[in-house]
Amino acid sequence: MPVFIDIHDVAGATAEDIARAHAQDVAVQDQYGVNYVKYWLNESRGKVFCLCTAPSAEAAELVHCIGLAAGVPIERNDDFFGSTVQLASRLCMHAAPGQTLVSASVAELCDEARFVDLDELALKGFVQPVRAHAVAEDAR
Repeated sequence: MPVFIDIHDVAGATAEDIARAHAQDVAVQDQYGVNYVKYWLNESRGKVFCLCTAPSAEAAELVHCIGLAAGVPIERNDDFFGSTVQLASRLCMHAAPGQTLVSASVAELCDEARFVDLDELALKGFVQPVRAHAVAEDAR
């Protein structure tokens, strides 16, 4: 089976956060024919590397969750920063494997009927709770 390595931007994530996300991936990987073997966290660069075997790159990606936020990021040295990037990262960390969470601004920009309102979430790094939505199963 092919071997893949995913590289994720996870600025501000801790080793504990990444271990929890990896455990979630492992819990559902069999549904996609994927085997997550190992991960590495580079906290200083805000990156995590995930090694897996999978029938395809698409199958490997389906195991992971997705977080989307709309806004203007700060770009510096070919990297992105700011509250929009942090919000997308935190939504991803809050999502279940295979789930896509979006900010209220993304839901407003799209057809809101395709989302399930999750109410407000307390997310690390945000003083106020953040309204979030999950992409509805029938919208995938």
